[in-house]
Amino acid sequence: FLHVSVCLHVSVSLHVSVCVHVSVPMHTCKYFNLHLETFH
Repeated sequence: FLHVSVCLHVSVSLHVSVCVHVSVPMHTCKYFNLHLETFH
């Protein structure tokens, strides 16, 4: 059971970090695009 929980914890943490790494640049790009559109 311990092994399973450790594996779960690691995979969940990995998934979360991947999601964060993917979503942050996406949001940043959207923000900059909006900013540019506002200035034009």
